[in-house]
Amino acid sequence: MPVCKPIPNEVIESIVQLLKAYVASSDARSRRWLDHMLGQACRHVEYFVKPRTSIAALDVWQRSGVRAPLCEQPYRKPGGWKEGADLYFEHAVPVNDLKMELIRVGAAVDADEVREVLSRAEVAWITRDEEPRLRAVLKGQPKGPRGDWRAVYEKAGIELAPDNP
Repeated sequence: MPVCKPIPNEVIESIVQLLKAYVASSDARSRRWLDHMLGQACRHVEYFVKPRTSIAALDVWQRSGVRAPLCEQPYRKPGGWKEGADLYFEHAVPVNDLKMELIRVGAAVDADEVREVLSRAEVAWITRDEEPRLRAVLKGQPKGPRGDWRAVYEKAGIELAPDNP
C-alpha cells in the first residue's frame, strides 16, 4: 500500500457520508453533484499517497539538479514548476476506478471499507514522453477500468524505479 501517511478519520468519514448521500439521492442534480464530489475525494487521496516514479522521470528530475527525492514531490502544475515541466503526474489507478468501487459498495459502506478501497490508490511521476505511450495503450478504454495498471505500464514501456516498489 503506497499510502505515505494514514488517511485521517475525518476524511474517511466525509467520504462515507458523501457515498451514503449519493446512494440515497433521488434528485438528478444532487446526485450529479455528489458524484462529482466523490470523484474529487478519490482524486485528492493523492495527498496521502507516495508517488511512484518511472526511471525516465527520475533521470529528468536528476538532470534538473533538484536534490529532493521525486517520490516526495506532490502534484504541481508544470507551467509554474520549471524543474517538473517535463514530468506528468499520473493516477496509475484511475480516480474513476476508485469511485466506482466505492459506489458498488453502496449504502452499507463503513469507514473500514472506504479505507480499504482508497488504500489501492496509486500515483506516479512519468515523463511527458511516456504519457502519450500510456494513452496509446489505453486507446479504446481511456475512461474504462484499467485493471492491472502495472501490466498497462509495462505494455507502454514505462519502467518504474526499483527503489519505489
